[in-house]
Amino acid sequence: MKVAIAGATGVLGRALVPKLVESEHEPVLLVRNVDKAKELFRGLPVDIKECDLLASSSTEKRVAELMAGCEGLIHAATAIPSDFSTPGAWTNNTLLRIRGTGKLERAALDVGVEVFLCQSIVMAYPDGGDQWLDENTHIDSSPERRDICHAVAIMESMMWLLRKHPRQMRWSILKGGLFVGPGTSQERLLEQIRHGELTVPGDGSHFVSFVHVDDVADAYVAALAKAPGQSIFNICAEPIRFGEYVDGLADRSGVERPKRDMSKWTPISHRATNAKARETLGWQPKKSIWPESLVDVSQELHGQVL
Repeated sequence: MKVAIAGATGVLGRALVPKLVESEHEPVLLVRNVDKAKELFRGLPVDIKECDLLASSSTEKRVAELMAGCEGLIHAATAIPSDFSTPGAWTNNTLLRIRGTGKLERAALDVGVEVFLCQSIVMAYPDGGDQWLDENTHIDSSPERRDICHAVAIMESMMWLLRKHPRQMRWSILKGGLFVGPGTSQERLLEQIRHGELTVPGDGSHFVSFVHVDDVADAYVAALAKAPGQSIFNICAEPIRFGEYVDGLADRSGVERPKRDMSKWTPISHRATNAKARETLGWQPKKSIWPESLVDVSQELHGQVL
């Protein structure tokens, strides 16, 4: 399949493009920085095209021209800020989720794309505590989390509106867990632990649904072939309590475990299940959520063999 990928030079795209080539797809990379893409994918049979979804020059007509002949489309374009608390940190990401998705949808319909996969996030679910969160869970609408969740809700609603279009497209939303692996926020987290800079808010009992970026890429390859139309999948590994995870990172690094600050609220908990992806796509995580750079020491934490 000839597949256009928006956001091909991002963390997910860097893992996904080689897997698409390996699966005999023909990637068309829609990127802002052509030189960066050429360097990242040197030697791979890919078609690189300049496309900034937020630029005025990237009109719907222009995006459609760039996607001409594509049977598949993967929307993986994001701008996740390094510091969530910075004023305006989420602006570009919000624009990509709303304006970018709109441009890609209309272009895909114009050129006759058959399969459209859209990246979303488990993090947009509301606090689930210890309950399992499946794909029927609604997006968090609390005012406190508007910066993160509002754009996700609009983006997913835009995908659902494709049902009303006379030309039916097989579309799917893949809700990724918190990425780990090379180039992800896991590297910064590990540095904070090694330098004693991390303090866990509350007791660390909240669940986090991590997933290795290579496993997410595998899920997209599987979804291109197997995902039914109008489908949603959680793409994550087995959830783990945050306190257990950072303690495990500290133990593997041979440093002191992070302290807890009980004066702060425990963050929201996302215990997402990947059962639907396993059953429908035949996908399952293969990579460990623990950094490959650490010594693989098997140990038990609270009855779980890590």
